[in-house]
Amino acid sequence: MNDSLRLIEQSGLSRNHRRLLLLIDGNRNSAELARLMGRSQEEAQQLIRDLEYIGIVR
Repeated sequence: MNDSLRLIEQSGLSRNHRRLLLLIDGNRNSAELARLMGRSQEEAQQLIRDLEYIGIVR
């Protein structure tokens, strides 16, 4: 997890990206993650795509 958080920081991603990473557990879908973050599903999906792009999630 520390390596992932470090990679987020090095990539210049936001605090929301870090928050999302901490909420991802392999069971929650994007709608549930969005609800937990207080964001729209579209925003959550974009954050997920950003994390996928840098190789933290798949």
